[in-house]
Amino acid sequence: MVLLDLGGPEPVNRIKNYYKDLVEFGWQESFVRSFGRMPDAFYEEFGEFLEQPSEQQESIISKPIFLSP
Repeated sequence: MVLLDLGGPEPVNRIKNYYKDLVEFGWQESFVRSFGRMPDAFYEEFGEFLEQPSEQQESIISKPIFLSP
């Protein structure tokens, strides 16, 4: 699922890199560099997430993504 996988294995670092790159690359290129997909692809995947039943959404967003090794 895109929300969980957006950060990948190091979600905090990817988010930090996104903000760090904003001035130099702009928001769209910074998004691609940090998360590996175009913003439009994210919006489409997020729309698919929103169309799922609330129980399924809850099961996805309740999974911990910041796990210690």
